[in-house]
Amino acid sequence: MKRYSLTSKSNLVLFFFISTVFLLSFLICGISTNAQQIKIGGLFIDSNPRGARVYLDNAYKGETPLDLKNVNPGQYSIRLSLPGYQDWSTTVIALPILTVKVTADLTPKEERGLGSISINSNPQGADVYLDGKYVGLTPLNLQNISTGRHRIELSLPDYDEWADVIEVAASKTERVFVELLPQLKYGSLSIYCEQEDAKVFLNGSYQADTKEGPTVLEDLEVGDYELVIIKEEFRAWVGDMEIYPDEVTSVDIIMTPISGKTLL
Repeated sequence: MKRYSLTSKSNLVLFFFISTVFLLSFLICGISTNAQQIKIGGLFIDSNPRGARVYLDNAYKGETPLDLKNVNPGQYSIRLSLPGYQDWSTTVIALPILTVKVTADLTPKEERGLGSISINSNPQGADVYLDGKYVGLTPLNLQNISTGRHRIELSLPDYDEWADVIEVAASKTERVFVELLPQLKYGSLSIYCEQEDAKVFLNGSYQADTKEGPTVLEDLEVGDYELVIIKEEFRAWVGDMEIYPDEVTSVDIIMTPISGKTLL
C-alpha cells in the first residue's frame, strides 16, 4: 500500500486557502455592518420657546432642543408639548446619512374666562382699587382678570374720588380713562357790620341780611369774591375777599351814611 504525506508545499497552499476564506468572511461582515450604519440618519428637533417635550411616534424622547441620532429611515410623527402653549405636531421623513432638522413656533393658548383692564387718568399717579383691593397707580395694565363685573376706584390727593363698575370680557381688554376733578374745598366768611338788615352780596348773588353780631356765610368754595353790602340811606360797601380752605375769613364793615340824610 502506498502512503501519501503532505509536503511543505501542500501545507502552504492549505494555509493560504483557509486564510483567504477567513479574510473574505471578515470583509463581508464588515461591509454589511458599514452598509447598515450608512443607512441610519438623524433628527434635530427645536422649538420657540424651547423646553417643549418631544414625542416621536408617541414615545417621549426628551426636550427641545433635541438631537436624535441613529434614526432608521422612514416616516415618523412628531408632537411637541409645552405648558401654556398649544400642542404642535407634524410628520417627518428620516433620510439615510442626513440629519433632518425640524423647528416649531409654538402658539400660546388663549386662556378662556380671562380678560384685561387698561386704566389711565388725568392727572396720572392715582391709586387704583379693583373690587376694593389696591392694585397700583395709573397708568396701569391688569392681566388675567376674571370675566364679569368689577368695581374700579381711583383716588388722588386734592381730587374727587372716582368709582365705576365695568364689564370684562374673555380675551379682550377693557380700557378705562378717567378725567379726575379737582376737589372743592370750602371756607367761611364772618361779617361784622354796625348796621343791621343790610343786604349782603357775593359776586352779585344775594346771601343774607346782616344782624346783630357776626353774620357768618358757610360752605363757600375756596377762591376770590367781591363782597357788596347795601342798605338804604348808606353808601354801598364794596371790597374783595379771599376764602381759604377750612378757615374763617373775618371782615369788619363800617357803612357811611349818604350825605344830607339824618339818621335816627
